[in-house]
Amino acid sequence: MPALISRRNDDLDEIAQRESTKLAYGADNPYARTAEYDTIDAVTREDLVQWHKRTIAPANMILGMAEISTPPSWNKSCARPSAACPGEKSLFPSRSFLTRPNRGFYFIEKNDVNQSSIELVDLGIDRPQP
Repeated sequence: MPALISRRNDDLDEIAQRESTKLAYGADNPYARTAEYDTIDAVTREDLVQWHKRTIAPANMILGMAEISTPPSWNKSCARPSAACPGEKSLFPSRSFLTRPNRGFYFIEKNDVNQSSIELVDLGIDRPQP
């Protein structure tokens, strides 16, 4: 990850994508997070263990299977692993935490390239829309 951080400004499209994501979702939104050396270094093993305990739960998973005909035994087999997982509370909010982007034209100067990248940014509809 540190190598990706050190090279993230080498690719014009990556810069445009990163900055347009911040404009669309807001700089404090989880979708617009940008890894930094100090944030990566601050993660401990205990942080990962706690994340795993909170996240790996049936309420936070989607299990998809594709088969021409599903044997009846699959229903029982799929229920067993999800029942063994602890926790039933979903981590994800039921309502969107997005804000509308501010209208305008935003320019990011990068003088060491002879290319341009244009990003059009807007949010789609909320998931609960009929």
